[in-house]
Amino acid sequence: MPASNVNLNFGQRAEKFRPAASPDTVVLRNLTEVWCSAARRVLWPQYQDVTGSVEVNFSGTFTTIDCAVTPLVVGDVVNGALTADDCTSLWLGSWNYGDVYSFSGVAGQQIAIDVTSGAFYTGLVLFSEPDGGWLGSSTGPTHSRIPATSGVITLPATGTYLIEVIAYYQGQTGAYTLTLGLAIRTTALNPGRSGAPLVPQQLTADSGPPPFLWSVVGALPAGLTLSPDGVLSGTPMEAGCFPITFTVTDADNTVVEKTLTLGVLLPQPLQLNKDLVGHIGGTFCHAEVWEFSAVAGQQVRLRGVHSTGSGPAFDLAGPDGWSGFTNLKTDSDLVTLPAAGTYRITVRDPSELGAVMYGFRLEETTVTDINSGSTTTTWGSSPAGSLRPAATSSTSTIHSATGSMSPTTAS
Repeated sequence: MPASNVNLNFGQRAEKFRPAASPDTVVLRNLTEVWCSAARRVLWPQYQDVTGSVEVNFSGTFTTIDCAVTPLVVGDVVNGALTADDCTSLWLGSWNYGDVYSFSGVAGQQIAIDVTSGAFYTGLVLFSEPDGGWLGSSTGPTHSRIPATSGVITLPATGTYLIEVIAYYQGQTGAYTLTLGLAIRTTALNPGRSGAPLVPQQLTADSGPPPFLWSVVGALPAGLTLSPDGVLSGTPMEAGCFPITFTVTDADNTVVEKTLTLGVLLPQPLQLNKDLVGHIGGTFCHAEVWEFSAVAGQQVRLRGVHSTGSGPAFDLAGPDGWSGFTNLKTDSDLVTLPAAGTYRITVRDPSELGAVMYGFRLEETTVTDINSGSTTTTWGSSPAGSLRPAATSSTSTIHSATGSMSPTTAS
């Protein structure tokens, strides 16, 4: 709908965007509306255009904030941060903070955009300056991607495109990493133990034309190798936390890199029926290992899982490659251990996005044949001074006739 005059009423502030490539172009925005002088249109929340020569009249009291539009090129990785001094979102408006980036694209070009943050619930939007259209959006607790899960998006026209990184919930701020184009998708490395073979791990990348060629900057920890197709394997010889910078090159010779931390761990003793506390991430390794001995038929369950941050993942492993559970983030069901030997609880930070303090308890029970008398099974309770309130103990009596032992049921 053509217009010669458009009135915009501002509340508390107006926000002024000055694209770096066009210093004379000013984008004025309040909490709900955008005026783009370069395209001579007003973008409303429904993304409707007002075309023609636009004169904007302002009313109300407001302050002006300069909001930069940062230029990118395909292959860039940006470490940015949303702050309380930032402008609010083009997409969501209100008090949702957002940073805006621009890049040049050509019709038919295929790209992908990715943002991660451990500080705020992420949002990502792609706008097309060539036709003023909305091309895609995505949200997620720590990760957003366009397209949402995998693959690429095809640019419809040649021109400038805008990317907005958003805190999806009002008032949230913090650091983030934005990737345009080729990206390493692996977010964490499997922890290892000194002197024991590392579980081989395939590194992954996408949003660029294959094949991908992998390498490292500097040297790997002693005993480890990285194959050209991105498989990390070997037997680490030293304990510690090792930052490793990986690089990947696609068929267009686009190169990106990413640093991940490998934890080569010394197991800590795990005492059953006792609240335990640990730290991962930040200045600590991104994983910890707890170790205990058990006999065949012993039954355990993970209880009292709590943490700060996004929360860790728990793995239970035992002799001969046995696995009780993997990537568990809540209390477990009852697990029967199959053999006598050493068992391990590995606590991992899957996102590697920040420091996490966590707690848990591994409870046990013993089943006795009825010929020897009834057996009282008591689940452990939290001692005074633990991170979590003391749990209410529950007691169950299990009676089993010879040759027909029934499994316990967790209360």
